[in-house]
Amino acid sequence: MANPYEKAKKLSKIEKDKRKDPEYRKKQAENMREVALKQWQDPEYRRKQLSDREYRHKDKKFMKKMNKLNKNKFKDNDIVRDKISETQKKNFKDPKRRAQHTKMTRDTAEVRSDKMKANWDRPSFVYKVMKHRYNHERALDFIERKFGLEQRTECEARLEQ
Repeated sequence: MANPYEKAKKLSKIEKDKRKDPEYRKKQAENMREVALKQWQDPEYRRKQLSDREYRHKDKKFMKKMNKLNKNKFKDNDIVRDKISETQKKNFKDPKRRAQHTKMTRDTAEVRSDKMKANWDRPSFVYKVMKHRYNHERALDFIERKFGLEQRTECEARLEQ
């Protein structure tokens, strides 16, 4: 009888070779989509998935890990980042999607504003917002003006770690 480890290794190599073919990947994605849609029709499956998602989102350690993974996924991958940008541009050109986005933005404006105000006393949050809005130096300058030189120094030290 063949070694199970060798068999798994051989199957893995075959699958990797198949994944190089764009048609195969497209067909696999379509199949996975169909399976997911079919599963989602089952109320018990849907209830379990939603329950699991709710549980995971309450787990701070899990969310921190997922944030780190998602952040790193796009960090050095220009192809993925460009594809997302293309998708967003395409979706934004669709009047129905644009209307949904506008409605969602208006509906959540007050909540987002409250969150922003609540977090504005945290130097790390202020740095993050200002850095994305402007740049690193300007964010540090703002922290110094708002919180003082000591907070700026702390923030710089944290960023160097």
